[in-house]
Amino acid sequence: MKEGSRVIKCEGRFNELTFNLNTALDLVFPADSRLEGIVTVKALQEATELVSDQLESFDLKDPYFQSNLDILRPNSLHTDEGAYVDLVPLVSRIYKLEDGLLEAYARRLGAKGHLAGILGRWNQGLDLDSELELGQETKRIAIRKEKVSEHEKVKKGREQPIRLSPDRVSLKGYSLKTKFGIGRTDSDVVVPDVPYSIELFDRAGKQALLVGFWYKNNPSAKGNEKDIMVISQIQKPQVARLPGKEQGSQMGVVGMQLAELVAKAMNFGVIQTYSAEKHPMFMQYPERKPKMKGEFRGYYDTSAKALGFDGSRSTFYTKRI
Repeated sequence: MKEGSRVIKCEGRFNELTFNLNTALDLVFPADSRLEGIVTVKALQEATELVSDQLESFDLKDPYFQSNLDILRPNSLHTDEGAYVDLVPLVSRIYKLEDGLLEAYARRLGAKGHLAGILGRWNQGLDLDSELELGQETKRIAIRKEKVSEHEKVKKGREQPIRLSPDRVSLKGYSLKTKFGIGRTDSDVVVPDVPYSIELFDRAGKQALLVGFWYKNNPSAKGNEKDIMVISQIQKPQVARLPGKEQGSQMGVVGMQLAELVAKAMNFGVIQTYSAEKHPMFMQYPERKPKMKGEFRGYYDTSAKALGFDGSRSTFYTKRI
């Protein structure tokens, strides 16, 4: 789909709905706002109504719309009068959003106060170092995981323990920025498949990594443990310079370290992530599991364990921060 500067590529049934929703938006836009491409509440409500017949009967394997299959996220699809807000991540990649829509999405998920305010500006490409006062120039992060000594005894039937390498690397010269929305546009190097993304850029200004997460609220928890960052995507361009590349840095460790740095500054209380066995990619694309499951164990399972998460390969991983 292409109209003016708005471009979206359509691949598979998930993006088929995105395509149809954005086509519906073009139909309902008033003439004076069509060229600006600003999604208003009214326009999104009307566009959602046009595609409403697709929502409940959509692909049952799709983890966004049928997240009862997703062990970490609550269901993202509702049928109440505010259901149009659920679709904000599907239109934000190619349209500007009316002020307040993004925060309405965050609040609908359960975010409140300062956290809702930050998540409500996630589409602005925020510089997280200055926005959250990360002190990035002085930060050193872990970059690798490694097995403990083979001489240490491991009880029969148990996995060989994993720990962090003592190697640390500076983030000086790197930058962290925000990106919001799901789906591909022509400018993407890595395609976001979750609403909230943290983008790492190297010293040359090139994208080095993308860490994508969902916001989840646990109303029965105490304090900031109500606010949970669910890491679902850790991906880098084919040619990328991760921090510590010369020392053999590993994508899962670096990605989760960066997510934890941001999560602490935003006052999240908990980080969760998937095991390879339960990762939503393999719900949507089960044919990829035999080839990629081992690789995903490195990104998620062993990286999470090395960083002090609790959990197992048959469930998921949790860390209180």
